Amino acid sequence: MTDSSTSPGRHARLLLPDRLRALLQDWEVTQWSDRQALDRSQAQRLAALLYHTWQQVPFYRQRLLAVGYQPGRAVTPDLWQALPIMTRSEVQAAGTALRAQKLPPGHGRSVEVSTSGSTATPVTITKTGLAQLIWWAVTLREHHWQRRDVSRKLAAIRVFKDDRAKSPQGRLEGSWGPPTALVCSTGPAILLDVEVGLHRQLEWLAEQDPAYLLSLPSNLRALANLSLAQGVRLPGLRQVRCVGEPVDDDVRHACKAAWGVDVSDVYSSQELGYLALQCPHHDHYHVQEEVVRLEILHADGRPCGPGEVGQVVATPLYNFATPLLRYALGDYAQVGDRCPCGRGLAVLSKILGRERNMWVRPNGDRWWPQLGSGAMASFTSVRQWQIVQKSRQALEIRLVAPLPLDSAQEAALRTLAAQRLGEYFEVQLTYCNEIPRTPSGKFEDYICAITDA
Repeated sequence: MTDSSTSPGRHARLLLPDRLRALLQDWEVTQWSDRQALDRSQAQRLAALLYHTWQQVPFYRQRLLAVGYQPGRAVTPDLWQALPIMTRSEVQAAGTALRAQKLPPGHGRSVEVSTSGSTATPVTITKTGLAQLIWWAVTLREHHWQRRDVSRKLAAIRVFKDDRAKSPQGRLEGSWGPPTALVCSTGPAILLDVEVGLHRQLEWLAEQDPAYLLSLPSNLRALANLSLAQGVRLPGLRQVRCVGEPVDDDVRHACKAAWGVDVSDVYSSQELGYLALQCPHHDHYHVQEEVVRLEILHADGRPCGPGEVGQVVATPLYNFATPLLRYALGDYAQVGDRCPCGRGLAVLSKILGRERNMWVRPNGDRWWPQLGSGAMASFTSVRQWQIVQKSRQALEIRLVAPLPLDSAQEAALRTLAAQRLGEYFEVQLTYCNEIPRTPSGKFEDYICAITDA
């Protein structure tokens, strides 16, 4: 599904199926290319983007001059790595100064889009019709990779912009919507807002019996655990699809245990588009190098190698309305080795989440905490939990539990936290009526509230 504000006009829609199929046919070849061929192809697109940016976005001219950019010359690795990384706050401060004065023919009209602003001021940019077409094409590629039968029923439980999916009965759509319905006949789609209670979500899924379920990983984990506890099966379910949050092994294991299905995931952002898709044969991800230049960098700017973790820096190659050159969106990921499936596309082993989810050890080292929802499942009265690092020596475990833990269970939870998170933490347990999601529907298991880290 897509926002209708970015949808093309009627004449353009008539041409869309052919354009989408042409892109998919090209990518069916390029995904198997070797490293040298992929780099050459990406360098050509990058050169076109930089030339347009030089001409049409005065904000970038001084930056490009400072690193020795010359229009028409090849973009060398040294020049590219010398270009300053753009932070979220810089993009927010620059505002409309990042927008192109004029667009090349064939890129379509541009519209404003904003990020969810889950924990900070939203980033607002403009995107072109071509950028929307690319988004749709990658969506179709992901369906193809995962071999989905789109004639079946799709269920989606997430945040929706209007109130029509907030009813306990949800909302029925006649198709999966664009882009899928533009190129083939699809089954129906049923929609339910994620704010509908968890027990009702599970009842609704049992009533509807979809073939595919799309939701946020935190919601899927809770649904799967509730399904296991109540003995509810979803016999028609073929696959679970994740959006919006990092996926961990607990989510995959819970969905397999409850429903006997695998999990597929995508990595994307509103301002950048698709960044990576899960491999159809493995749990790791393939960078969508045909549409984005993705770098995983150490703190000093050096590229990370296989097994190393760094910040994600991305450059969308097709959005000429608001070029984002080397934009650090605040995520961290782990670089992977070449995939056994044979695709030449770069691999991300894991997508670890936002910097705000990293904790700080007493010595100043940063790390991603993992208590494990599997371990938390042993505390059967706990319906929801969240852990906040308050200082380098203190953390708060927030619990939603109709029946508070007894003293022995609280002691066991403190012991678990010491074993998994560090014995140097003083642990405070806080009982809550609710731990709310962000406005975009996301939920964070771990939050670092330290301001001087």
